[in-house]
Amino acid sequence: MRTRGPALAIAAAVALLAFLLTSQTSSAGTQPAFRWPWAGTDGWRYTRAFHVDYALDFQPQIAPNCGDPVDLTHTVRPVAPGTVTQVSYRGAPQPHEPVGLVIDHGGGWSSYVTHLANVPSAVATAGAQVGYETGLGNPSCYSQCAGGVGPPCATGRHVHIQIRKDGAGSAIVGLQVCGWTVGADGGLSRNGKTHYEKESATAPIANTSCPGPASPPATPAVPRGDVDCSGRADSIDVLLLLQTDSAKIAPPACHASGDVDSDGVVTVIDAAIILQYVAGVLGALP
Repeated sequence: MRTRGPALAIAAAVALLAFLLTSQTSSAGTQPAFRWPWAGTDGWRYTRAFHVDYALDFQPQIAPNCGDPVDLTHTVRPVAPGTVTQVSYRGAPQPHEPVGLVIDHGGGWSSYVTHLANVPSAVATAGAQVGYETGLGNPSCYSQCAGGVGPPCATGRHVHIQIRKDGAGSAIVGLQVCGWTVGADGGLSRNGKTHYEKESATAPIANTSCPGPASPPATPAVPRGDVDCSGRADSIDVLLLLQTDSAKIAPPACHASGDVDSDGVVTVIDAAIILQYVAGVLGALP
């Protein structure tokens, strides 16, 4: 049988919890480790700066025009791991083939890549999981535009990429991609040099010194009170504990770390202690 104490603790904490939930900065928006959207370390030409919500276009050296619309020698890959959320298709009268993908990278970050050919069926579906090494298809002249290939939407085999934060393509300004900084003027800067669209025939934009898909970082110890495994105890954890205690949700992934009073069970008493810590009443968790 429950005592009234925990229930009163919940009621007394509601207003403060609501304030903390709306005012606290979440760590979920951390920028992913972005790479340029092609395989290997070969340089690609930077052929078009900001257009269509800050999109950038890149082209392999050997893909000069649309006389042969598909470049089978190069592979397009995701800018970061994520989940495919949307698939777009070639314009009529061309076959109904996938040509573009929206990928959710978490924390409000997403990307849109298009002018693809030969998109694997396992990738061209909402919910597909992709990583740095996942092949998305080949750069091409295919598009969603009427006609489905070539001008006006593609004058050469290339890849079109947008990186968005909370749906805004302007988030690419100032972004770090494999050591390159995307400037407000559309220039890509690295090691004191800035490259602009169509400036170089030597294809200087390359995936060098990039975050790799190799071994993942070691999993850090879960902090006390961090029931959602976010890396810190915060008001979100308090809310999750209250919802778990009232059987509204299943226990979160790191539920055991919520036992901050070390009594062997996770209860609203633990939620109240974490709330006091988040509010600054306690300097540290027990």
